[in-house]
Amino acid sequence: MIELSIITPCSRPQNLEILKKSIDFNKIKYWYIVYDTSKGRSFVKRYNHNKIIELEVNQKCCGAPQRNLGIDAIKSGFVYMLDDDNIIHENFWKLIETFEIDKIYTFDQERCLKDNKTSILPGGNYKKCRIDTAQFVVPRDLIGDQRWNISGCADGIFIEELHRRHPDKFVYIKEIGCWWNKLNPRG
Repeated sequence: MIELSIITPCSRPQNLEILKKSIDFNKIKYWYIVYDTSKGRSFVKRYNHNKIIELEVNQKCCGAPQRNLGIDAIKSGFVYMLDDDNIIHENFWKLIETFEIDKIYTFDQERCLKDNKTSILPGGNYKKCRIDTAQFVVPRDLIGDQRWNISGCADGIFIEELHRRHPDKFVYIKEIGCWWNKLNPRG
């Protein structure tokens, strides 16, 4: 079994219970929930679970400081960024059983739109604004000293840099591994 840790930067704690239901705790090492306490936000520890670690960062910026704190806490295994507007698709748990520790994996995302419509965002485009955070799993060793950029389309910038550093390590799996915005569909 692989070692997988999940990082969720959280500014919408009302979504955590649904995210939690999508996680197979028998297949992960830890779920790091890193609360955004900027803008006067506060949090109350919600979980008493040996695989859930709740942290906080009081630095304004769309999740980058929270992701970076999570990366710093993880020392080995795979890292998966699961934002609080994403949910893990049931296919994900089958996909990770095939992962090799020296590869970076990307997969498709089902995007939930208004009026029960959906679209698919392919996971094979490693460019800024073309891939979502929840569409890739990366070994902690391959992240190295790289950290999340504090700017727009930061997920694309992060994966572009990973691809620049490790182009031969990428494996695209043409299957759905996550949902985006299933909690609050929009178009």
